[in-house]
Amino acid sequence: MANFKDFERALSSQLRNALNRTLTKAKKQQIDLSLKYINVGKRYFEFSTSRSNATLDYLRIELRTRNVNIGLNRFKKDKPTRTGTIIQIGNKAVFFEGFGLNSNSTTGGRIIISSKNKPPLDWDTSEHSLKSSYKTKHGRKFTISRPAFIIHRLPESLPEYTLKSLDKLLRYSQDIFSQELEK
Repeated sequence: MANFKDFERALSSQLRNALNRTLTKAKKQQIDLSLKYINVGKRYFEFSTSRSNATLDYLRIELRTRNVNIGLNRFKKDKPTRTGTIIQIGNKAVFFEGFGLNSNSTTGGRIIISSKNKPPLDWDTSEHSLKSSYKTKHGRKFTISRPAFIIHRLPESLPEYTLKSLDKLLRYSQDIFSQELEK
């Protein structure tokens, strides 16, 4: 009876180790696959993805991605031009005509703002009253406030980009798990 318990403990230990090694490699693969769809930093994905390892009593692994919106300050490349702003999202570039890249003075994040053009409907935007001023020799003069449209974040959240590559990730994880069991 003691030999059977030792065998059972050794078998579950090897299975746990194989599951945890598979989870580590699957997390790296998920980040690499997701970065093909969106052009944000790798550390942002690593921070937003968590995992729960298997234990001897509970042989189950989980890989979770936090449901966070992707702000414009997370993108690696954005280029202001004379007529608008270009943001690189994965393989495609999105051009916002008439929008300028600006930094928020209170939070320090980057925003895209325009007082003339309305933004695309599917982007998370807000409408504000833009006040500006200029200096004269008699003091500061304020202009009439005008509406301004600010684009804050992408319409899709982070888990939606990871779900696009779920089938590839499942096939990869099954292959890795079978290789780990053979070791």
